[in-house]
Amino acid sequence: MQGKQLYASLEISEDEIRLLVGEYYMSRFNILRSDCMKLNQAINNKKIERPQVVNATITKLLNNAEKALSLKIKKVILCIPSADVKCVRKRVNVAVEEGSRKILMSHVRSGLEKAINYDDIGIHEFVNIGSIKYIVGGISSRTIPLDEKTDLLTMDVDMLYADKDIVYSYVMCVESCGVSVLDICLDGFAMAEETASLENSMDKYVILADLQKNDTILSLYYKGRLLECENIGKGYQSWINELHRRHRLSAVEAEAMLLENCFEEKAIYDDIVSYIWMDRNEQKQLTKKEIYDTVSEQVESWQNAINEMCEPIKEHGNSKLIMSGKGADIVGINSVLKGLILPTQIYIPSSVGVREGKYAVCLGAMYCTKKWQEIKNIKEVSIEYNNLIAREVKREDETGFTKKLKNILQVK
Repeated sequence: MQGKQLYASLEISEDEIRLLVGEYYMSRFNILRSDCMKLNQAINNKKIERPQVVNATITKLLNNAEKALSLKIKKVILCIPSADVKCVRKRVNVAVEEGSRKILMSHVRSGLEKAINYDDIGIHEFVNIGSIKYIVGGISSRTIPLDEKTDLLTMDVDMLYADKDIVYSYVMCVESCGVSVLDICLDGFAMAEETASLENSMDKYVILADLQKNDTILSLYYKGRLLECENIGKGYQSWINELHRRHRLSAVEAEAMLLENCFEEKAIYDDIVSYIWMDRNEQKQLTKKEIYDTVSEQVESWQNAINEMCEPIKEHGNSKLIMSGKGADIVGINSVLKGLILPTQIYIPSSVGVREGKYAVCLGAMYCTKKWQEIKNIKEVSIEYNNLIAREVKREDETGFTKKLKNILQVK
């Protein structure tokens, strides 16, 4: 009997670390556990400045997951931030042996090995294989042309690179916690995989927006390819700062207000009291209009920065913007997106157990890893299912997602 295919993915974002554990079954991941923990000023400009804090947080996340699932996590898929990303297209030719002259998966693997053995490009490190175009007899396709007869298979392979120092520092930080890195995946590419931005970009330009606390990363896709990544240097932290400064709220209170009480889907901001709190034994309150007016200037500045970046894309014709990530979880954020010049939509994962935008990167990274494992015929997983920590289980089929779902349905 084939063992369960269990994977764990880890994202080290600027303000928190996120962990997903999933079981791959019937071409999709069933999420067994999702968890995140806050980081306190440990990362600045994508660089790890306090590795001891990051290490302690990762270790705690892993320990909590292992105890909850009675499993030992040995390897993780690590999401790498989109910092100074470069996409290099390389063309490789693979001779098809005499005989049947049919294209086999081994020919595709040979082509990928040639592409990966690309000359060093300085301060950048290879992270992902992006789009692949297969050319046979002058006809190109994104689908692997298995069993087609030819003497030569040509492959145009996109190689995705990121800042070498950042890649190494993230990998070393994770490995110092006692786990290995099964695979690495660029966060913008992982999000594109989960949001189906690659497929959506076949006939239009798609800009994928990841609204974070201090940054907003914009990734441009066209015809299934990642063309460019840019950071506008503005996030929702400036909105939190205004609430904190003007109303003397704590940083925690200001962030909670922004995430839950700041915006309205219909953008109607009236004088109805929306937030009440105590300040030095004095009760204070804010209306919906007062809360929005506090952040409106910063929000407009963010919209203008996004629109400035999107203007050249809009001029090229059909285009759209998709937002996911933690910013997509802000209640009412859709009303803010209406101020952008491109048609926009918000993407929230639909998988049971992970219906929050902030987990889109971790979930997409799992699918990216699984897809390339199948192409390269790699069978490594994050968790050896036989390695139970302590708890004895009665039946194998009651230890995975089925049991979890059964327990959920039994809760009254």
